[in-house]
Amino acid sequence: MAVERREARSSERGLNSESFEFNPLISAVKICSSLLLLYLSKVRLRALDRGIKRDLAA
Repeated sequence: MAVERREARSSERGLNSESFEFNPLISAVKICSSLLLLYLSKVRLRALDRGIKRDLAA
């Protein structure tokens, strides 16, 4: 049983190391999405400054 537990732990570590390789991709997606949200909020503020009133609750 102890051997099976060790094998299970080593296989879990393998899965964790494989998922760790995808972390830079996930980080890049989060950065791009936050930049996109920042850009969209800036565009909405410009529209309000020009006097165009839009429903922001949509």
